[in-house]
Formats: sequence, structure tokens, C-alpha cells
Amino acid sequence: MKTNTNYKNRKSGFSLVEVLVSLIIVTVIISAVLPMLSSSMRRAQQNKFEINELSGVQNELEEEMFVSSVGQSYIVNIALESESISLSGELITKNYADWKRVDLFLRNR
Repeated sequence: MKTNTNYKNRKSGFSLVEVLVSLIIVTVIISAVLPMLSSSMRRAQQNKFEINELSGVQNELEEEMFVSSVGQSYIVNIALESESISLSGELITKNYADWKRVDLFLRNR
């Protein structure tokens, strides 16, 4: 009779080996997910920086577009199958965020 009660008491919980195996599995999963989370957070921070830089560039371009005309004058010829279109205007260039550039062509009105 004693062996049956010991068997019942022993089966009611987890053994030390089972707990250790589950901890190892959880550790492996966390170690696989953590680098991905870190890189995605780094990329999100970089995107936030670029968005802020582009917002500043957009404000500067809008000021130049509506306040003054400081760009270089160009004539652009577009050749289509049936006709040719000629546009004249100014090219305004702004640099931002690690050697990136925005070019804006403003057509003469």
C-alpha cells in the first residue's frame, strides 16, 4: 500500500529534469528572438531619424518654392512617339541624412 501512495504523490508535480528541459527550451527561443528584436528597434530608430530629416528638407523646399527662386535653370525635353514636350524650370537640391539627396524640379509657370 505504501508504494501506491508514494507513486501518486510523486506524479502530482514536475520533476527537476522536466523543469530544466523547459528552461533550456525557453532560453533557446529567447536567444533566437532577441537579436531580431534588437535589429528591428535599431532600424526603427534609423527610420525615425530619416523621417525627421526629410521633414526638415520638405519645409526648406517649400520655403524656396514659394518665397524665392534660387535654383539652377534647366530645359527638359521629353520625346514621345508622336510629339516632343519641352519643359523649363529650376532644379533645387537639398542634402540630408548621410549623403542622401532630394532633387526637386520646379516648372516655370
